[in-house]
This record gives sequence, structure tokens and C-alpha cells, in this order.
Amino acid sequence: KYNIVQRKTWIYVPYFIDDQLMWHYLRGYFDGDGSIYLCGKVNPSNWIISICGNECTMHAFQNFLRTHGRRQGLIMSLFTFKV
Repeated sequence: KYNIVQRKTWIYVPYFIDDQLMWHYLRGYFDGDGSIYLCGKVNPSNWIISICGNECTMHAFQNFLRTHGRRQGLIMSLFTFKV
């Protein structure tokens, strides 16, 4: 029912919930597979927030963020997709 499976890195499909709860879902996902870091020494206000996951999950998060007016880009690396 809630798409809880073992070894889900490449097969996980996000569970879509009410938008009010989606922020908490995204925060929990970030807690497990996310990072935040400072990008560049010239402008110390350039913070990068990234989450890693399969393509389906990252596109779902990207669409959610875009729908709610958040700026993001999708960067594909060899084995992970980052928002």
C-alpha cells in the first residue's frame, strides 16, 4: 500500500500524498538521501541542496517543487539524479 520495499534505489516509485504532507515527505527523504553544501568561495550565499535517487523519484520531486514555485535544476550523474 505504501510502496515499502527492500533494495529500492532503482525501483522505488514515490508515493503521492496531499501537498500539505508532501513537504514533510520530501524533508524525510532529504534526511536519508540528501546533502547541503556551500558552492564557491567568492559568494558565500550560494548554498546547494541536493537529494539523490532514481530518475522517477527525482522527476516527481522536481515537478512538485516547480508546481510550488521553487527554483531547481535536475542534474544527472552516472548513477544518481539530483534535484
